[in-house]
Amino acid sequence: MCMDESDGGAVGLGVVPARSSARQQARPPLNFRQSDGDLTTWSVRILKKDDWALLRDVRIRALDTSSDSLAGDLATVSRLKEDQWRDQIRRREWFVVLSAGQPIAVAALNKSALTDPGECSVINEPHAHIESIWVEPKFRNKRIAHTLVTAAKEEVRRDFKKCSLIGLWVFENNKRGADTFRSMGFERSAPHCQEYRGESRRERRRPPRLEYHMHLPLEGTIGGASRINWDS
Repeated sequence: MCMDESDGGAVGLGVVPARSSARQQARPPLNFRQSDGDLTTWSVRILKKDDWALLRDVRIRALDTSSDSLAGDLATVSRLKEDQWRDQIRRREWFVVLSAGQPIAVAALNKSALTDPGECSVINEPHAHIESIWVEPKFRNKRIAHTLVTAAKEEVRRDFKKCSLIGLWVFENNKRGADTFRSMGFERSAPHCQEYRGESRRERRRPPRLEYHMHLPLEGTIGGASRINWDS
């Protein structure tokens, strides 16, 4: 797995247990004020299986603009069928940030290491991983990645009260993404890197990329983004 983002990060795909069906409630709205003084309202949606086309469109857009820093292969993802996209939503929690009804950012929450700590090769205690985090280029540097990380933290806290940290994988050459995560409080978990070889045949034909693990304690807030404007 791996992590990318120019405004935050993005990670590779992994397999997680089937999601709980108990959530999807609406959250109270919140306005986010940009540093330039403009008032912009974002909403965060946790995707349901019927949102598969929204996930398809934003993932294709992400890989089309950030293929060097994201795990995944554009040609492979573009060929996925409806049932495969629905399965992606069943296996992960997917968050999409919407502005004026259009998707401008995405992230996934992989919970497999919460129930099987040995799934992570670096930290052997229950924790979740943020994956595939991406922000539309023109919306970067507006703390949207912070919003996605906060949404992931809230989701983990609701389901796993005893979980003490959240992790992610960052490509070694993704310095800007790593710097953004450090600004949120993430720390590098170990000095060594591991090879990311890809999950599709097309990815595995490329030279392997190096990635390393970062983690964040779950107490406190993320760089000032302490509440989320949830889309119902």
